[in-house]
Amino acid sequence: MVIGPRGPAGRWAYPTSNRFAGNVDDLPAVTYAPRMTAITFDTHRFVRKLEAAGFEPRQAEAVADAFREAQGEAELATKRDIERLESGLDARFERVDGELRLNRWTIGVLLAGVISLVLKAYF
Repeated sequence: MVIGPRGPAGRWAYPTSNRFAGNVDDLPAVTYAPRMTAITFDTHRFVRKLEAAGFEPRQAEAVADAFREAQGEAELATKRDIERLESGLDARFERVDGELRLNRWTIGVLLAGVISLVLKAYF
C-alpha cells in the first residue's frame, strides 16, 4: 500500500519550501523501498477448510492458488514501514513546532517594540 505521492527517485514529494523559517527539504527524506512483504499462508489448511465447506478438491486448490497469487501482487505496509513513516513525521512536526515557537517570540518582540514607540509618541 502506497501511503502518499512519490516524487523522483522514489522520494516522498514534499513542497520545496513553506511559510516557516526553514525548508522542508532540509529534513531527512522518508523513502519507500518497494520489497516483498512476507506473509505466511498455509495453503494446505486453506484447501482443507474449503473442502470441508463443500468445495471440490480441484476447486479448492484453484481458489487457494488464486488467493496466494493475489496476495503476492498486493503492496502491503508492514508495521515496520508504518513505524518508520511515523518517526519521520514526528521529526517533521517537532521541527515545525519549534519554528512556530520562534515565530511567536519574534511577533511578540516586534509587537512590544511597536507598543513602546506608540506610548513614547503620545506620552
